[in-house]
Amino acid sequence: MRTRSALFTIATLSAALVACGTEGGGTGESRSSTAAQAGSSAPASTSKASLPEPGPDGSYEQTWKRATADTTCDQFRQQMTPEERWVMAAEVLTDERGDGAEAPAQQEISRFETDLNVACQDTSTAESVMTEVGSTLYLLDQTYKP
Repeated sequence: MRTRSALFTIATLSAALVACGTEGGGTGESRSSTAAQAGSSAPASTSKASLPEPGPDGSYEQTWKRATADTTCDQFRQQMTPEERWVMAAEVLTDERGDGAEAPAQQEISRFETDLNVACQDTSTAESVMTEVGSTLYLLDQTYKP
C-alpha cells in the first residue's frame, strides 16, 4: 500500500510541476515563482521582508513542533504559519542536496516552498508527508540541484 501511495504521489506531483511549468523554453531560468501564477489557492508565501534569519551555523529555527517526516500536506498548508512552512522548505531542500552542498539561496527556498504548496493542493496528496513530497519535487525538478 505504501508503494502505491508513493507512486500516486509522484504522479500527482509530476502533474503539479507541469502545471507550474517553466517559461523561456523550459530552462527554468524564468520559472513561475508564485502559486497565484500557477492558478493556485495555496497560502501566500513568506514575504522577503519577513524571511527568517539563519543562525550562526547557517540553519533556521523551526517553531513547528512536529517532525517533517510526520507532517502531512494538509498540516503544511492549513496549520503551519508562513514562517514555519518556509523553514520546513529550507530543511527539506537542504537535506535533499546532501552534506557538503552549498546552502540554497533564500530565493530558491521560497520557490521550493511555493512548489510544495502547489503540490499539496491536490486532495490525493493530503496525507502525504512532507519528506516524500519534497524529495519527489527535488527529483523531478533539476533546477533545485546545486
